[in-house]
Amino acid sequence: MKGKVDQVIHEPHAQFNDISCNLCGQDVPEVLGYRDRLTRLGPKGHFRYRIVRCQHCGLFYVSPQPQVDLSSTELYDRDYYQTHPGFAVNSEAIFKQFHKAELEQIERFVPVGRLLELGCAQGYFLWEAQKRGWKVTGIDVSKEAIGEGRRKFGLSLYEGMLDEAALPDGEYDVVYCHHMLEHTTKPYEVLLGIYRKLKPGGIVVIGVPNESAFSTLLGNLRAKMFHEEWTSNLCPPLHLFGFTPKTLRLMLEKAGLSVLKLWVSGAGSHRYPPHRLLRECADWEAFAIKRQIMSLGRCLGMGEWLVAYARK
Repeated sequence: MKGKVDQVIHEPHAQFNDISCNLCGQDVPEVLGYRDRLTRLGPKGHFRYRIVRCQHCGLFYVSPQPQVDLSSTELYDRDYYQTHPGFAVNSEAIFKQFHKAELEQIERFVPVGRLLELGCAQGYFLWEAQKRGWKVTGIDVSKEAIGEGRRKFGLSLYEGMLDEAALPDGEYDVVYCHHMLEHTTKPYEVLLGIYRKLKPGGIVVIGVPNESAFSTLLGNLRAKMFHEEWTSNLCPPLHLFGFTPKTLRLMLEKAGLSVLKLWVSGAGSHRYPPHRLLRECADWEAFAIKRQIMSLGRCLGMGEWLVAYARK
C-alpha cells in the first residue's frame, strides 16, 4: 500500500502547496513534526509530510498538501479495502454486530427513511440498513469497491465524490460518514455538501480518529524524549486533516449543523483487530504494548475515535 501511495504522489505533475486552515481560514500553523511513513514502526516512504496545528482554532492538517487527486482509485483500490478491516470481505461477520448497534442508535434520532453513506466501500453498512427498511444510497471513490457492492448486494452506489454524484438536495434523513472526512482535502466543504443533501431535521453521523487520543499523546511524548521530529498525529497522505472534540464541533456548527451528541469512543476490535496490529508492529512486544495503550486510553476517556450526531 505504501508503495502505491509513493507512486501516486511522485508523478511528474504532483505539486505541494501550503494551505490555510480549513476551519477558521487563518494561516497561523504550528509545526508539530513530520511523517515519512504510515506508522512509526512501518517502512519509510520517500517524502516527509509536515504536520501542523492551527494556532487559532486547533485543527490538525498536512501542509504543504500534495496537489494531486488523493481521492483517486489509484490510492483507494482493491488492495486498500482488502487490507483495511471493516472494508475487507473477511470482516463482514465482525462488522455486522457493529452496524446493527449503529443503526439502532441512529433510529433513536430519526425514523427509518432515506440514508446516504459517504465512503461506503463495498456497502456492508448499507446492506444492513436496507434489511431494516432503509432506502439506501452510497458513494465511494473506489471503482473496485463499488463494483463489488453492486454485484454482491445489488445496492445503488455511485463512484466519485459527493459533489460529483447527481443526487437530490434536501432528500435524506441520514447522511452517514464513517472515517471518511479525514481523507478529504476540504472537510468543511464536504460538510456543507452534507447539509444540502439532508432534509430539514435530518441528521449526519460523523466518525473520525481522535487526535487527542491517549495513544497519540504518548507517541508524541516519546518523540520529544528521544528528540525525534516524528509526530503521531495524522497518517498522510491518507489522512490529511485531524480533529479533536472541540474542532469537530466547531466545524459541524460552522456548516449550519446543530450537534446533538459528541463523544470519545474507544477503539474496539473491529477497528484494530490483532492481525492489523501485528502487521503494523515490528514484534509481539510492540503489538502487546499497543493493545494495552489503547485499552488504557479507552478507560481514561481518551479513546481512538470521535463520534458526532448533528441535525440540520
